Amino acid sequence: FEGVVRHIEYISNASQAYDTGVWHQVFSGIGYWRVVTDFANDDSFDQEIFVRRIANPRSVYLDCDIKEYDGSDANWGIIFDTMPRDEAEALGLVDKDDVPSAPLGTTPSSWDTKETVFVAEYFRRTDKADELIELPPELAVQFGSTIRKSLLPSQIRSSIPKEWRRRKISTPEIEWFKIVGNKIKDRKTWLGKYIPIVRIIGEETVINGILDRKGHVRALKDPQRMYNYNSSASVQYGALQTKSTWLLPLEAIEGPISEYWKTANTRPPPYLPYRSSDDAGNPIPKPERLQPPAAAPAFLEGMRVAQNELMLASGQYQAVMGAPSNETSGVAINARQRQGDNATGHYLQHRATAIRYTGKILIDLIPKIYDTNRVIQIIARDGKRRAVQIDPSAKDAYQKQIDDDDDDDDEMAISGIFNPAIGQYDVMADVGPSFATARQEAFNAFSQIIQHNPDLVHTVGDLMFKAADFPMADEIAERLRRMVPEQATGGPSKETQALIGHVKQAAQEGQQQIEELHAELMKLKAENSARDEDMKLDWYRAETDRLKATGGIDPEALKPVIREMVSQLLGEPVVPLMHAHSQAEQMMVAPPGMPMDQPPPPMMPDGGMEGFMPDAG
Repeated sequence: FEGVVRHIEYISNASQAYDTGVWHQVFSGIGYWRVVTDFANDDSFDQEIFVRRIANPRSVYLDCDIKEYDGSDANWGIIFDTMPRDEAEALGLVDKDDVPSAPLGTTPSSWDTKETVFVAEYFRRTDKADELIELPPELAVQFGSTIRKSLLPSQIRSSIPKEWRRRKISTPEIEWFKIVGNKIKDRKTWLGKYIPIVRIIGEETVINGILDRKGHVRALKDPQRMYNYNSSASVQYGALQTKSTWLLPLEAIEGPISEYWKTANTRPPPYLPYRSSDDAGNPIPKPERLQPPAAAPAFLEGMRVAQNELMLASGQYQAVMGAPSNETSGVAINARQRQGDNATGHYLQHRATAIRYTGKILIDLIPKIYDTNRVIQIIARDGKRRAVQIDPSAKDAYQKQIDDDDDDDDEMAISGIFNPAIGQYDVMADVGPSFATARQEAFNAFSQIIQHNPDLVHTVGDLMFKAADFPMADEIAERLRRMVPEQATGGPSKETQALIGHVKQAAQEGQQQIEELHAELMKLKAENSARDEDMKLDWYRAETDRLKATGGIDPEALKPVIREMVSQLLGEPVVPLMHAHSQAEQMMVAPPGMPMDQPPPPMMPDGGMEGFMPDAG
């Protein structure tokens, strides 16, 4: 809903309307703006809501019995205007043969002439009597717990039991009239329950039953007059003084040189000659200029006094205006600025009240104007846009389609479905700095803090760059966010903690299963080792029996059996080992005349060496 209100303010350029109202509030004591409805564009039947400025506050008249600052309790209001007659004729408001008439039955005035036409918009509030009925549970499911009697179906309204709770209420209805001259040209019922004219006032005081309304500048008029008078008098004092003249004896400029001195104050001569002595040779004093007139101290002092009175009357001191002052610390400067805020704070409060009333008007109108399916661009506080589908038939007030906080989402993607007719809303107005200003202030504050404590960049650096508005700042903030320790952000979320607990429990169960499997594996290894020993023992017995059998038949047949048995015991072929052993032994005990690098004896067909018989051991 807040995004829809910002959408209305954006398409209306509402800031211009607010600024115009505030300008008149400060200078004349009262300002206005209004809320209107119109077609969204020339190619659509959809209605839109707009906030419009009222350039002339004297063209607005509101109920004189208003008690509220914002005028929300007004029972009538009129907005006057004048229109060129040819434009009014083109719009069909007047006929060419119409004679200028007195507006609103008054005497003729300059408002309605041959060239201009008087136009007025008149709002009138009427209250219709009604009853609020508390429905039983079986009907509350369909109509709600309470409902106005006028909204009930006729068959139920005609036979309401006496035991149902009820109370009398009044339903406001706003009538709108368009008056041209002294004729009503158009009339209809305004959809809202408020007169859509918002006023913003300066200061109001009731003295002896007489209302006195003023702006911020009334108290400054007398000091400003004093300042203007002293400034003008100082200028006049200097202007009335003659230009600085020469003081000289007449004999010094006698003769042709007098022409130089006649124009000395009107044009700059290249030089001014004078006679330094007379005919008798006596010296003549040289000409001298008189001192120029000085500014009158009384007028300058009067200007300083008037300047101080302006600051005293307004509460706006030099520090507030940005001028240098005696304060040196930031705390002292802020304290002086807060003095100015105290002097003008009620103007900001009245502005907030007026904007809050504008919000109430919009909240009342939005469900009645946005009553057809459409897609609009809503605007968040930080300026980000999202497309929202308005669906008056939706069952929920808002159904999210995509994550509104996801920066990667397309602005044209529909972020949700909104039904403005569901729910009740209220307004809170904030007239503080804009989001961009607050963001810049936050970045400056972060920068100063980190300058004094650089280690904080590891914990708050992502927040600092998130507040920055230069390109790529968001990416820097995202990278720093990944480096922030979990304890700095309050630890992992509840979902993450639950997931971590499940992972730890699964890890413990897995470790226990691993230990059980390891124990079972060791048991199997021990069993396999015992079986291997038994198999080796059986093999040795079989080999021994075979050796006994073959040894008794042929001793030479025993050699390959022994070599195979030794190879199996060593785990590698024994023949290369026997070959290397024979070569090493031959090199150590080589016969005389036999070279050391002579190759070993040739291999026998049975794998042995000729002339070499290994020791049985």
